[in-house]
Amino acid sequence: MSLKTTDKPSEQHHRFLQFGRIDATSRIVRLLAKDIVDHFAKSTRSRRQLLKGGRMHVTWSSTQKIENRSKDFGITDLEWAIGTVGAKYNVELNLPDLLCDWLDVSIPMAINSPPGAMIIQGETTLGEKFPLRPKLDREGFLSDSMQMSLLSSISELRRSLVEDSHDFSSTRWIGKLRLLFFESVSLIENTLHQLYFRAKYAPRPGWRFDQAGLGPRHGQRIMNKLQWVGLITGRSIVDQKPVNAFRRVKDLRNHLAHLDPPVFCATMEDVAGWLCTWRRKWVDHGWESPDNSDGLW
Repeated sequence: MSLKTTDKPSEQHHRFLQFGRIDATSRIVRLLAKDIVDHFAKSTRSRRQLLKGGRMHVTWSSTQKIENRSKDFGITDLEWAIGTVGAKYNVELNLPDLLCDWLDVSIPMAINSPPGAMIIQGETTLGEKFPLRPKLDREGFLSDSMQMSLLSSISELRRSLVEDSHDFSSTRWIGKLRLLFFESVSLIENTLHQLYFRAKYAPRPGWRFDQAGLGPRHGQRIMNKLQWVGLITGRSIVDQKPVNAFRRVKDLRNHLAHLDPPVFCATMEDVAGWLCTWRRKWVDHGWESPDNSDGLW
């Protein structure tokens, strides 16, 4: 993300923000490629070690229980695929989709019929013992998880803020900026609460659920709730860069929500920096770069 200036103040549709281009040599691409290789290899190695390590392949089963084998690839092949085709890198290399099979699964449903005509009931991925089952018997909609809706909203808002940056002084544009911060904090809270309930009602092997140790769900600071990840899974969020990036987003959200003090002032350089913060948050969810632009994290 960068700031674009102009010598023509009267230009009606000058974009003050623009997406940077990415390719296989971009830092964010190399970070993503390393994270993906580490995930499949179940190890942590430096890029230099991966370059010396040669090629690898991944075997995996589809939802239809069909055995698959990826193409042979090395770290540079993965970097090329990400930098060239973006989110479709897994198709290029025949790798499995990295979406979580319980966190990112959501099937929104809706009824456009009068009461009594039909009934639909949602099923969550939080375990059979989870006590809530959303149900509709008249016009309305339900979702068993807001995860994908939040990710899509964040993606669309961030892109819109850049593409409509010529309109930065309008109430509509500022409203989108505020909403982006609200949705982003909601995404992290939603993720943490899904983890909490999954650990309580359908824990994965090796997970630990200590309700007293986790503390209350309500009235506890979200920065403290981030510790739930380590307390439940045994794998704490050790990389402070995404945590610090999220703290920055959360602090801005708090001011834009409470407006205490009731003033707000920001340069377009500030906004460009804030929008780049999304690149430094968790990159395991919501990456979508169909036009190969440095955006939508």
